[in-house]
Amino acid sequence: MLFLSSILYIVSGSFGGCKKGNDKKNACRITASSIASLGSLSNFSYNGNGKLNRISTGSVVTTFDYPTGNTIIAITLDSGRFQSKKIIKVNAAGLATNVRVENNESGTAFVNDSFEYIGNELIRSVSTSFLDDSSRITTFTWFNGNMVTVRSGGTIIESREYFTDKPLRIGDVISFTQFFQGFETVRTKNLVKFTSQGSGLNFTYEFGSDGNISSVKVDAPNGIGGFQDYQYECK
Repeated sequence: MLFLSSILYIVSGSFGGCKKGNDKKNACRITASSIASLGSLSNFSYNGNGKLNRISTGSVVTTFDYPTGNTIIAITLDSGRFQSKKIIKVNAAGLATNVRVENNESGTAFVNDSFEYIGNELIRSVSTSFLDDSSRITTFTWFNGNMVTVRSGGTIIESREYFTDKPLRIGDVISFTQFFQGFETVRTKNLVKFTSQGSGLNFTYEFGSDGNISSVKVDAPNGIGGFQDYQYECK
């Protein structure tokens, strides 16, 4: 489903925008996305509280449970077979503070990531796994409300640029990546324009008459790219 999964979650297809005219006061949420070139469709559903409770992409289904106010449990099955379990802890702002991903049903094969913030800005993450006792530390730099660099061991491993005239909204590449994975750590001020990951990716946004992002075009020097489009439900 994710043909740029090593860089960002990018999906494509062709859907319309919000169902309710031009009233931008309506709250909208993504209900579907697709990759036209792969014939892959993802559907998203929500519980009575408006929280994401199911993602389905072909035979792969992820369900979300909210046992407490600060805990999310996400279980992914492929054709009914266990793939992974995420145990997500969030703070009062809804940002993840700890994510444990278990890749077997006993929970012994795991990766654990903890996240630290100043305000709502992610500044540091620490990753550990069952494979060894060492940890990987990643740090993040922000400018004017946007996360601009990612460092590992003091070396910049990613830089990002933003459309400073376009405020963040649902459908932004970064926010959709986090929506799909079931938790949020980066909440920027503006829409992302460029990431240096891989060979570098440039993003161009198109907007529907309702103001929602209708399409994101992805361009890369090596020819890898595509379109990301959304279907919305608005209330």
